[in-house]
Amino acid sequence: DAYFETMSGLTTTGSTVLSGLDALEPSINFWRCLLVWLGGMGLIVLAVAILPLLGVGGRQIFKAETPGPMKDEKLTPRITETAKGLWVVYAIISLACMFAYRGAGMSWFDATVHMFSTMGLGGFSSHDASFGYWNSPLIEGVAIVFMTLSGISFLRYFVVIRSRSLRPLTADREIRTYMIVLLASIAALTFMLLVHRQHTEWDAAVRASAFHVVSLATTTGYASTDYAQWPVA
Repeated sequence: DAYFETMSGLTTTGSTVLSGLDALEPSINFWRCLLVWLGGMGLIVLAVAILPLLGVGGRQIFKAETPGPMKDEKLTPRITETAKGLWVVYAIISLACMFAYRGAGMSWFDATVHMFSTMGLGGFSSHDASFGYWNSPLIEGVAIVFMTLSGISFLRYFVVIRSRSLRPLTADREIRTYMIVLLASIAALTFMLLVHRQHTEWDAAVRASAFHVVSLATTTGYASTDYAQWPVA
């Protein structure tokens, strides 16, 4: 079980063999979720911190682990500097996520562990009911925002900070397509939930569809309700 949970966390898969998470030792829940956060950008650390000590260059692994067409661009003269820059961006957005969760009503502990699994897109939770534990539109809204942000390559944010312009985000065709697909999927799912009377009020349908579309499209895997009970379509 320990091996399965560790591999699931480090690879940000998010599957779990554990139950009774609410009664689990806080240290175990913290460690599980921290693994997801490390896995979100972990091999970059391996490439720049460990492999050079063995006389192995890290650029090939860096390129293999970096999504999108920017992997071939030399953002800084040294790959070490690029990796450090990415971790700084990752840490800044992670802190913003944690404070947002706390402000939305989570405890400090829950805000921290859910920040880990949101930023790493792994979906581990400290509660068996996942986000259904709070049943809070505000908390779900925070999750939607940061899951969406984490679904975009952090190289883009790195370039935004360096150029001091949002144009690398707004002008990117991949990001625009990503947002269009998310919004179209939310609209389609909202329509189906209303048609099948799964929800009778449009705001509840939008809330449910937005949270689960973003959660599943970004491979995070959070749930706020039992969507297995939704219509087959």
